[in-house]
Amino acid sequence: VYYSRFKRCSACIFVSAFLACVVLLSKGPIKLEPLQFGTLLAPRKGTDFLSLSTSSRQDNVKQALVIRHCVRATGSSLKHVKKGFDKASDYTSAKMHWPVPQNICLPQGLEILKKTGQVLRQKFGLDTVGSTSLQVTSDWVDRDVRSSLYLLTGLVADGSFAKHEVDFDATVFNAINPNKRSILDAGTHLCNASPVSEIVYEKRKRLEDLPMPGGVGRIGSRGWAERYKAALAKMQSIIGVGPAGPLTELDYPPFVDDHGHINGAVNVMKAFSQLLLYAYAAGVDHNTSASPEEINEMIAWQWWCREVGIVRDFMLQDTVLIQSVLRDVSELSDNGHTSIYVGHDGDLDALAAFFGLHWDAAPHYPAGVLATPPGSALLFRREGDGPVTVQFLYTFFNGSSSSEIFSKQTSPGFFDESILKSVVDERLRAFPLLKTCWEKAEAYLRKHHPDDEGRSARHGTVW
Repeated sequence: VYYSRFKRCSACIFVSAFLACVVLLSKGPIKLEPLQFGTLLAPRKGTDFLSLSTSSRQDNVKQALVIRHCVRATGSSLKHVKKGFDKASDYTSAKMHWPVPQNICLPQGLEILKKTGQVLRQKFGLDTVGSTSLQVTSDWVDRDVRSSLYLLTGLVADGSFAKHEVDFDATVFNAINPNKRSILDAGTHLCNASPVSEIVYEKRKRLEDLPMPGGVGRIGSRGWAERYKAALAKMQSIIGVGPAGPLTELDYPPFVDDHGHINGAVNVMKAFSQLLLYAYAAGVDHNTSASPEEINEMIAWQWWCREVGIVRDFMLQDTVLIQSVLRDVSELSDNGHTSIYVGHDGDLDALAAFFGLHWDAAPHYPAGVLATPPGSALLFRREGDGPVTVQFLYTFFNGSSSSEIFSKQTSPGFFDESILKSVVDERLRAFPLLKTCWEKAEAYLRKHHPDDEGRSARHGTVW
């Protein structure tokens, strides 16, 4: 797939295995003008590509959906465990090969995203707003680009042609380092990160406070060492012993080094719990003895490691996204619109940090950990001038493309206008770097997402 740095792509043609884009206009967030999926994605013989309904039965409903990308192939690197052993293959005797390059969407993962779009249409009415009232913004990363397109194919109503604009803007999803994951140098650096020493302090405190999953408990608590060693042995029995040797010989307490990296065998737990779930979800043979029940239970290790790493800088990184969501549901917004943002698990983490949200995916996955499986999402919804409600959506994978999608309310589950304002005021007061970043993000939105693009007043200053 080939993309470009310029602002608009006016024609897109799918030719064999790649997408060629004709590019026009100036720098800034990259926009693909009305996409016609019939020319982008090769349909199965005998099927039609569908289109978004232009009816407006929800004129007073404002919605913002922030969704994580598809099930993807995991990477080969596994660092900060044992010196000289920096690959995942060093810690397993199992031989597994992804059918696509690392970090690329798996075919079944894309089909699941398409089904997610169908569920959003059927259960949440996302097809009931006109095409001019639906905005889709995606990060400039291959897995997000593909995910946004497949999600839209599921969102369309039966029997019509899909035609819609997608904005690709890396800065919305990372205001500190927008080109960290991008397939091209397409983002604008807005904000500076906190000093490393502050990030290290926060992570060390979270590592100390957050109980490990699977009943292992807090590090250093009574019986913790025995329970942790048993968890390592359980993982070892599934993945086998690799060149790095037994995990039980690396059972020292995990720690955060001076660069902010978590060290220890817990990284093996994180990497392989993720690999096993993604392989199972995508129908890829993982060549281990793990049962679906064991896989669904062990993924808590990956989510726990991520939760340890949720520091204040996540709010800095996602300042543009946070402001966009607030504006989408604010009283200044125009009536009846939906915004969809296709990004990463870190974006869900950032929203959790900013709004003080918590959720899990029980009973399908372990309770008590902040679940962020592929395709999971936060839906902010407001009817008229009522409170903003927040729901967590996730897929319970069953090894096929027909995996079921569930929703549950976050905690807290709703905010009225005054509470939202107080949340913003408190975050800016307590975090001076965020206040500076916030002002830059406001200017960025005014410049790159102006009102004359048909997005109305929700792109004006809020609060």
